[in-house]
Amino acid sequence: MVIDRLRYSLEMLKEQFSDEVIMADCIDDFRKDRPVEIGFGYSLERFFNLGFSVEKACDICVLDQNGCQYDAQDFAEVTLSLNWNDQQDREEPWDDLRPNHSTEEVAAILENKLGARIDLTPPKEAEQKEKTEQDYVQEFLRDLLIKGAGEQVIPEYTFSNIDYLAFWKEGDSLHPNVEKRLQKLKDTTIEIRENNKDTFDQFNECSEYDRIKWLISLNRYFLIRKDYWDYYNDNINQTDLSNTLFNILLVDAREIYTNHLCRALLNNRALLERFMI
Repeated sequence: MVIDRLRYSLEMLKEQFSDEVIMADCIDDFRKDRPVEIGFGYSLERFFNLGFSVEKACDICVLDQNGCQYDAQDFAEVTLSLNWNDQQDREEPWDDLRPNHSTEEVAAILENKLGARIDLTPPKEAEQKEKTEQDYVQEFLRDLLIKGAGEQVIPEYTFSNIDYLAFWKEGDSLHPNVEKRLQKLKDTTIEIRENNKDTFDQFNECSEYDRIKWLISLNRYFLIRKDYWDYYNDNINQTDLSNTLFNILLVDAREIYTNHLCRALLNNRALLERFMI
């Protein structure tokens, strides 16, 4: 049975349908997008808002042979990224249905259910934020001693994954894997432009007002800060900039890593100019 979601609020669903019917509908949702695609997070959020447990989600999405059998690490990372009750910006109207867990409690459930399949160690950038100036001095001196002893130094990077890339500034270092992802995205935008020359010509022939309207209409995936929209509006006559924005907004950004890269670029002028223009 397919549930028409436009007709029912979450509370009405619980009143009108059995848990088995709602569960089947949620499982269909999970099969539409993999955890690395942006739609999966929305499906998982809805599942929890309907009152189903984190343990049940683990079973359906990872553990059951007849379930989705998704990658456990990808599933765990998406689950932890959702709004739980220790997050101050949470605005969920379904607290009476949703599991009442903190992020730490959710992590414990995931580790208990998925065990060695996952690693929930915090990303290196989060650890670096807590370092003091003295810590950096000590690391610098340590590296000098290692180099003086002739031992190999393992390189450290300002950004070793894409989660905090929106804070990149000129002079920051990127892990080679992050650079590869940026280059792959740029290659994708080049391919899009080459395959849609007529569309780009049409875009460039539009008035500045119509170009901004077109960009806004294309933006399906990203929250772009107002000060950046203002900057893009004020500089829409810069062909390289406007075409780059148009190009990024034409990318299929349902895949999570692609989505995070594009969002960071659109909210970081220095990053955009350095790697895309």
